[in-house]
Amino acid sequence: MTDTVSAPTGAALIAALLEAKVEFVTAVPDIWTSAGFLWPLSKEPALRYPHAYTYSELAAFTDDLPRLMQLDGPVCATLKLVPGQTPLNIDYRWMHGPQTRAGLKRAIQSLILQMPNP
Repeated sequence: MTDTVSAPTGAALIAALLEAKVEFVTAVPDIWTSAGFLWPLSKEPALRYPHAYTYSELAAFTDDLPRLMQLDGPVCATLKLVPGQTPLNIDYRWMHGPQTRAGLKRAIQSLILQMPNP
């Protein structure tokens, strides 16, 4: 005996999101969900579809970052990473340590201060 499981329809997913009182939905479209779910989702006035971007090149992400920071949120930016060719000796204690986090916070604050006022 074979059990069959049917996938939920786009309309059923949207109804479930509305019932759960979800306000924001972030998704990256693919061939399987675009027509039946994401396109109808973008037309549903009770659900807001934020800005969602995917980057495969660091330079493109870096160039686009000031624009992304000016958008009304929420904004989702995904940077695709691939493993390097050689093993790295990474000091995770340093990488995730309080001094490194504080340095990153200072760098981000500096970038925000350099941004033009809207």
